[in-house]
Amino acid sequence: MLTVDSKTTRQVIPAGPSGVRASPVPEASDQTPAPAESIRVDLSLKGLEISSKQQAEADADIDKSGLPESVRQLLKMIRKLQKELAEANRQLQALMRDRSLDPVEMQKKTAALQARVSALSASLNTLNFGLVRAMNQANLSPDDVNKAMKFLAT
Repeated sequence: MLTVDSKTTRQVIPAGPSGVRASPVPEASDQTPAPAESIRVDLSLKGLEISSKQQAEADADIDKSGLPESVRQLLKMIRKLQKELAEANRQLQALMRDRSLDPVEMQKKTAALQARVSALSASLNTLNFGLVRAMNQANLSPDDVNKAMKFLAT
């Protein structure tokens, strides 16, 4: 379990049936510097399990497609990046509408989000190229190619 207050972050680790232990979790500043407005979230093992299960359910249609494993994995990665890119674009649009920030702060945040969007777009282009290559190497039928393309549109 993770507890957060204004001064510390603590992770409660079960010590067994007799009780629990609390140990400090390193702050984000102990590692790489994070933007001032960022939030760091550490999930418990149960939280990670639930998140993984939800992702697997979201990609169940790809898993059931009958496409080769390499193509399915690329489709899953592309779908994940598409979601991240859409979220980054939403954040950028919200930032552009926010008139409460001073111009310098607005420029810094905008530049950071634009860099993220650019990096995500480049990664997406690389994965799309890899998908086309994997589909060519697998000698997919036109129906299978159409099936793969439909996954990208959803």
